[in-house]
Amino acid sequence: MKPQPRYIRIAIDIAESIVNKELLASTKISGRSTLASKYGVSPETIRKAVALLKDCEVVSSIPKNGITILSIENASLFISNMQTSNKSNDLRKDIKELLDEKASIDNRIKDKIDHVFELSSRPKHIASFYPYELQTPEDSHLVGKTIGKSSFWFHTGSTIVMLKRDDKIILSPGPNAKFKNNDTIVFVCKAEHYELTKNFIISKE
Repeated sequence: MKPQPRYIRIAIDIAESIVNKELLASTKISGRSTLASKYGVSPETIRKAVALLKDCEVVSSIPKNGITILSIENASLFISNMQTSNKSNDLRKDIKELLDEKASIDNRIKDKIDHVFELSSRPKHIASFYPYELQTPEDSHLVGKTIGKSSFWFHTGSTIVMLKRDDKIILSPGPNAKFKNNDTIVFVCKAEHYELTKNFIISKE
């Protein structure tokens, strides 16, 4: 996670001191120079931290009149909002990483499918597997079962490479993928296994 800017961390620290009553409402706190020395930063960094707290009505800052604490409640709300913002940023980062990972997996699956189709297009003495498509009838025994539970390969000798469902394409579905009404099953098999696979898909038992 990318670290927060220093001025935000200082603003949160001041707000926490207010909530913990280390700094009391309606009292003045150290000026910018003193705070800069305390936190080991430039006065400009303190100015940005105070401006952030001022925008959230945690403190007031009047030139030549110092920094005055306005509200413990607003200090607590400020801390809560900053925590929520951090979580939101973390979630966005996690989602982006997952989408990148999904895109990588999808590309790998596509490469494997392309390779299968490439093999299936070669002469029979090189590869005798071919891609086929069949739709699952509503009364098929497969409906509601997972690929694993149906023992699809065991009964047919065919390998499922894709499920087409409405406008969705499920590439290389795993053993936990469930068959649904009117799924189009894309599979590869030897030519002599096609009828066996077809009968297995349309079977009611």
